[in-house]
Amino acid sequence: MSDRPAPELRPLIILAGGARDDEAVRGETDRIAGPKGITIQLDGRPLIDVVVERFTACGGFDPILIAGPVERYGASRGPATVVDTDVDFAGNIRAGLAGIPDSVAPGPVFFASCDVIPVVEELRGVMDDYHEHTPLDFWYPQIRVPEDKKLLGSSAYKRRYLIRPEGEERVVETLPGHLLAIDPQVVRRSLFYRCFELAYQSRTQPVAWRFLSISGGTLLQLVREDIRSLASGRLPFHLWEILGNGFRLAWGLARGGITQANVERFLGKTFSTRRHRRRFPDRGGRIPILDALSLARDIDTKAEAREYNLEVKS
Repeated sequence: MSDRPAPELRPLIILAGGARDDEAVRGETDRIAGPKGITIQLDGRPLIDVVVERFTACGGFDPILIAGPVERYGASRGPATVVDTDVDFAGNIRAGLAGIPDSVAPGPVFFASCDVIPVVEELRGVMDDYHEHTPLDFWYPQIRVPEDKKLLGSSAYKRRYLIRPEGEERVVETLPGHLLAIDPQVVRRSLFYRCFELAYQSRTQPVAWRFLSISGGTLLQLVREDIRSLASGRLPFHLWEILGNGFRLAWGLARGGITQANVERFLGKTFSTRRHRRRFPDRGGRIPILDALSLARDIDTKAEAREYNLEVKS
């Protein structure tokens, strides 16, 4: 038997709000509208019930919360409690965090999308990576694109990135995984909310366009933070530090072949507070490159739903 202690159970928030018209992106010509956890069904079951079942079977998550409209999902779905929200992407994240019971100890919180159908064994393998490297400020697995691109099916339009994984010489194609962990106590939460909102809206666009969208959308917020710093006698570093590291990350991704370590470093300097980094210089974030295609193939379009033999209800 392993001497490793059982992993700590951490909250999981499944983001399950409605698909908003202003969040549509290029390539989603037959986009699925409405709260996809309910409008998409597998063998007559709402997709949200399947997703909750898969994460429950994986283990490691407690409590499980669904951030979505109660009028569509009800107060609960099996072991998962519904937190009533149906605003924008960032608003649903905020509502999910606010819905975590006070009895839950501070620490990392996991977020997942309601429109992926994770293979339990793949999910367990991904979580093994997290538990092996915790504690972390953030953890956001990227999924290795298979050599046989036909396995992507109608999800082939999704934006891919060229990253060199740790311990490897060869650059690989990756897709973002739809599972994320952050420690709300150590990241710049307001910036995190805004950046992920803008990143979600531009998720299939070229890297340069995404950087301009995110930096332009956060510029006023960063200027305000620097003004507050000056007013309190502190150096105004937000604009220079955050946009500078964001540019380095975008430049590396646009060129292709950025190392995993640099992705982790630039994101850490962007989202983890400076005070936390000074107190815990050996702790950071992790962006592993893993094999778990089921976590990358989110169901945004009717063509993708058909490939999974899913039914889309109006």
